[in-house]
Amino acid sequence: MHKADAYATLARELEAMRSLALPDLIALIGRPATVRTSMLGSEEIQIEIAAAWENSRRCTTRLCGSVRGASSWRHEILEESVLVTIEPG
Repeated sequence: MHKADAYATLARELEAMRSLALPDLIALIGRPATVRTSMLGSEEIQIEIAAAWENSRRCTTRLCGSVRGASSWRHEILEESVLVTIEPG
């Protein structure tokens, strides 16, 4: 798996989830991770993203994502997360 391409794919997926309307984002918190299969070049990869509250005040959520792909020698995993502040209102 080409790590730079995998990271760019994961960053786009996290940003898409981060850009959801607030009610849609909140609805994902605590639910099973979203998992989808995609192609990265000629390789099949699996993208998984989950949302969870970051603190007890429920004003920040953490989006955790991973990309999994098989290389010719080993199974590779790339992980990243972003924080999203939820403004009261």
